[in-house]
Amino acid sequence: MSDEQTEPIEGAHEVPIESLAEKKETQSQSEAQYKSLFIPEGGYVTVPPLDVKARVNDKGRTNVSFFGTWMGLDGKAAEAGEVKNNRFMISADEVKKDDGKLDFLFAQYVKAKKAYRDTYGEWPENAFQVIDFLRTAPVRLQVRMGNDGPMVTNIAAYKQ
Repeated sequence: MSDEQTEPIEGAHEVPIESLAEKKETQSQSEAQYKSLFIPEGGYVTVPPLDVKARVNDKGRTNVSFFGTWMGLDGKAAEAGEVKNNRFMISADEVKKDDGKLDFLFAQYVKAKKAYRDTYGEWPENAFQVIDFLRTAPVRLQVRMGNDGPMVTNIAAYKQ
């Protein structure tokens, strides 16, 4: 062994990945960290414009995702204030579950159509009008805790 002292390394540098085994994590720590990613339940209003992406899945269904900033309106959401990088989805492709009820993504689309009607006084003529409305107009979203974290359970017109 050498008596030489080594200078501390400054700046970015590589380390052996095995050294990360020293970074211990408890179950409760990991659970708390995961839950800290969640936004609180309650009502939110979207802050337009939202980013929109449409994608056809392997079953031929077009799903539309909306990403952007929301502001908390009520409940615990009001305490959260502005929350960024949140997402919700709809699909204008009607799909029914085995029990004959509308599936979740199409039901969200139907709620978005009603929000359009409540805002403009008439039903939209096509899916693009609904998507453009959600992208460009503030809408009210209701968030509840699902099995895998928070989820948007309602889309409605935002009345100031």
